[in-house]
Amino acid sequence: MVGPIRIVARGSFPYSANMPARLLQNWPYRVTHPAQRHRLLGAALLLLHGAVLTVERDLLQASLMLTHVALFLLWQPFFDSRRPPGRLLALATVLAAVGLIVWGGWVVVGLWMIVLLSLIAGEGTASHRDAIAQGLAVGYLFLGLLIAVAPGLFDVAGADAPILHSLLLAAGVLPLAMIALQASPAAAGAARFDHLRSAGVTLVTLLLLASAVLASFQTDTHYALALLYTLPAAALLLLVLGWIGQRASTHSLVQLLWNRYLLNLGTPFEQYLLRLTGPGAQELRPGAYLDHVLSALDELDWIAGVEAHAPNGGRRRGNCDLYPTRLIGDQLALTVYTRYPPSPALRVHIQLLLRLAHQLWDARRREAELQSQARIRAVHETGARLTHDTKNLLQSLESLTAAVSETPPERAHEALQLVQRQLPPIQERLQATLDKLREPDEAGDDGGDLVALDEWWAMLQARYVGDPIEFDTAIGIRADRAVPGGAFDTVIENLLENARRKQAADDSVEIHARLAREGEAVRLEVIDGGEAIPPEKANHLFDGTLSGAHGLGVGLLQAARMAAHHGYRLELTENRPGHVRFTLTGALRALPAESGDSP
Repeated sequence: MVGPIRIVARGSFPYSANMPARLLQNWPYRVTHPAQRHRLLGAALLLLHGAVLTVERDLLQASLMLTHVALFLLWQPFFDSRRPPGRLLALATVLAAVGLIVWGGWVVVGLWMIVLLSLIAGEGTASHRDAIAQGLAVGYLFLGLLIAVAPGLFDVAGADAPILHSLLLAAGVLPLAMIALQASPAAAGAARFDHLRSAGVTLVTLLLLASAVLASFQTDTHYALALLYTLPAAALLLLVLGWIGQRASTHSLVQLLWNRYLLNLGTPFEQYLLRLTGPGAQELRPGAYLDHVLSALDELDWIAGVEAHAPNGGRRRGNCDLYPTRLIGDQLALTVYTRYPPSPALRVHIQLLLRLAHQLWDARRREAELQSQARIRAVHETGARLTHDTKNLLQSLESLTAAVSETPPERAHEALQLVQRQLPPIQERLQATLDKLREPDEAGDDGGDLVALDEWWAMLQARYVGDPIEFDTAIGIRADRAVPGGAFDTVIENLLENARRKQAADDSVEIHARLAREGEAVRLEVIDGGEAIPPEKANHLFDGTLSGAHGLGVGLLQAARMAAHHGYRLELTENRPGHVRFTLTGALRALPAESGDSP
């Protein structure tokens, strides 16, 4: 006797008592899944195909059309088809059923196929597979209108020809092919509708239909033969129009007129651009330019009023209580009030006008800010340079005072001679600084007076008499060559001041100043035995101001810029502990004949 059979399943069986209820409850999600869109539309078109074949049988045709409309409402692109069918969908289905039963026939079928053709042709595609499915659906509706609806609706000669019936039966293969296609994952996200393509495909289909019917009536020939004559002529016409619109030159006359029609929408777009960018708007400041923009917008006939809100206040023109269209930017908010509610195309056009005006106004605002920053920077740099020159003069006076005070009475005549030599150059430099303060625009041209090289070197050594600085003059210094005295004074005083600051902190630091001629070039060096400059500061020593224990580095920055202005180069050539070397190099100048001895 065989005992009871036991079945042991590995794992758990995913069945529960409420599974059928859940499957029935979630069927709209499964049917309307984005991957099933092509199959859903293909099934709907198959039912439509059956309704076309049974158009004379009222009850059967109404049943097929009712089911077709139900599937279409699940596929339609207007609402989210992944949501469960609601009251709106049920009401639309009932109304469609009543309409099809009451007004059935070729008229209703033809109108419905034209609506489907326009909706399917205008829907956006996300992949090549979606485009193939769209082509199959459009092709089926195109054939259905030409070989089924037109002969049945207009009762043309040969409407019941076997060839037309055979072609209609063969057209059912197209919806069957759609059922085999799965939609791409991005099909549901391609929620864009091309109204122009939709209108174009629908109008071309209606034109072919009307042409074939008229040709059949005009020539008293069978409809199939008239259709055979009409289709090649229409195809040739479409090819010619396509060649004209998409030939190699993208600036054809047809495209130019079409683009102008799309851009203008009845507005003088070119005149508006000319107002915003013409000669009258070139030199306007941001506030005046904003008034200019509002005036240009207010001149358009279909605009009742304009309003702007900028950081410096608001402006209004015209009637600002009608239909608004706004553009809100970071610094500017523009609003246009139209006399009538704007259409979607006109609203996009207004946004284009406002965005163009906003960009041009913002460019002028940034330009004004840059000019203001440039003026502030010029004032800052001029003040920093003049302050540094004044500090150098005070240091020269301090050194001269210290040298005079330390001179014993028996050498008073030497101190007097030192004062007589030093005071005139100091007075000239002080007068030059005062002139720069009176005329700051010319402050960048200082330091250009040529001084004989040997004379400048001698005056430099006289200014630092008594200071622990060793001056070394190489062989080759000639009296017939000159340098810009002011620029050289600024550079050497900055370098010596920095070196003396190190010396004040450490008495063992030695300072050397060397001057040498190398062909027709001069080389001025200042070397100190102090600590090296940190690498993070040395790499950016002449790029800008640097924070440090003794200031912001303005002196070296101004000295380097002045040297570069006169064709010389200041650089840090060595930077190691106990040996820090700054070098100023450049070409020697010929001394004018009236300023010294002739060569």
